[in-house]
Amino acid sequence: MTWYIDFEGYQFDNRYVVKEIAILNKETLECYNYFVKNPAYIPHPPNTQTIQSQFKRHNLRWKFGDHHFLDAISDIILKVKRDAVYCKGPEKAKCLRTWLPHIEEMTWIATSFKKLYNCTAEVCDIKHGLNCARRKVHELHYIDVVLK
Repeated sequence: MTWYIDFEGYQFDNRYVVKEIAILNKETLECYNYFVKNPAYIPHPPNTQTIQSQFKRHNLRWKFGDHHFLDAISDIILKVKRDAVYCKGPEKAKCLRTWLPHIEEMTWIATSFKKLYNCTAEVCDIKHGLNCARRKVHELHYIDVVLK
């Protein structure tokens, strides 16, 4: 089987704080979406323009979330097993490789997510905007399967 993965979050100090992560099965279209709590060791977001800009982009509050990141990624690992896992972007692939060493970057997709609007109906139930990890895994599927 094959899975697509994407996440939204905050990036600072050369690391990500994931706030939403989603996976989509290429064959069955099973989709799992996780909203992640802020790390306990960082109770408040850094007060920077970059963090404020990232919040405006994905509209996920720092303290919002249902799962701890390690719980969400553990569940993802159980679901994807040793299946192929694809993501878009070298930084995201590098970030996720710690937990998913077999992840591969979708280098054949050069189109930016900013220009992919084929799956707008797939936004998550939170309705926090089009920069939604759930919508983006559906976009990856669409461009990989339908447009290939």
